[in-house]
Parts: sequence; C-alpha cells; structure tokens
Amino acid sequence: MNGAALETLPAVNPARSPEKLAAERGHGERASFSSAEHDLDLAYAPGADLDDRFDATCLVTGDRLRVNGWLFTREEAA
Repeated sequence: MNGAALETLPAVNPARSPEKLAAERGHGERASFSSAEHDLDLAYAPGADLDDRFDATCLVTGDRLRVNGWLFTREEAA
C-alpha cells in the first residue's frame, strides 16, 4: 500500500446501492472519516480496529476500501 491513506479494492457489483453492498459485506457500523486528503462516509464491520488497517465500504460510491485508520480522524454516526 506504500503509505497511502486508503486503497480501493475491486467492486463486487457496482449496480447495487452502497448501503446494500455494505450490509452484504458485514459492514454494519458507520462513521465519517477525515484526513488532509479525504473526507469519507464509511461503513465497516462491528469490532473493527479503527486505529489500524480495516476494510470498509464507501457509503457514496459503494467502493470497497482498505483504510489506514491511524491517518484519519472520525466522527461516529448518530
């Protein structure tokens, strides 16, 4: 990954809604993540270590992402 804040993984089926894709991937928790380069609304697995590298689903595009959590600040969804 070479120090990048996130990595886009191959999409499963881009025709599905981001929320449905997140649910199919077991990404039931949601939060907003910000860095100097990115502002993201993400879903991720319950119990994911958000201060380490974790897989997530972008709630705008449905893209699968691998996020380096230590590079982001986050605001939990209400």
